[in-house]
Amino acid sequence: MALTRRQLLSLVGSLPLTVAGAHQAWTQTAGRVVVVGGGFGGATCAKYLRRADATLDVTLVEPHRQFVTCPFSNVVLVGLRDLASVTHGYEALRQRHGVRVVHAAATALDPTAHRVTLDNGSTLAYDRLVLAPGVELQWGAIEGYDAAAAEVFPHAWLAGAQTLLLRRQLETMEDGGLVVMSAPDNQKTIT
Repeated sequence: MALTRRQLLSLVGSLPLTVAGAHQAWTQTAGRVVVVGGGFGGATCAKYLRRADATLDVTLVEPHRQFVTCPFSNVVLVGLRDLASVTHGYEALRQRHGVRVVHAAATALDPTAHRVTLDNGSTLAYDRLVLAPGVELQWGAIEGYDAAAAEVFPHAWLAGAQTLLLRRQLETMEDGGLVVMSAPDNQKTIT
């Protein structure tokens, strides 16, 4: 859908009102916010909710103890930085922003009871819920491509071990070697 300049300016002009309304709605909610997912979206949301209203009880649910920034892993691939420089823990969220971090995976949601069930068997009650689970590979979406194949032909969609494997392969490649990259089809419907 193409927008006219007038429509675009109208949308941009209404943005401050939308943000102010959202801020007021969130900050007038006494209580508990659970954020599922500790990547860019979830961690940033948790941080800014606490900054907007320090009385909110914000809990971030993330199974991993560290987040490796995939968009910045390209600098690791070419040797400009090491993996540690794009790896981040959650201590700053805890210490500087007062976000409670629970290292577990959300396994079930009950929107009626306002509860999230975790893989350790515990549950978290919430008044507001933010879902920011990030991306996950669907093994088998490409016939024959599974976790074992990824150790030979790295996908590097999830930064970390896959980034280092791809870097080693690039470093050992002969000059003039062939690299094949494929981007997923954006036109497919997600089911």
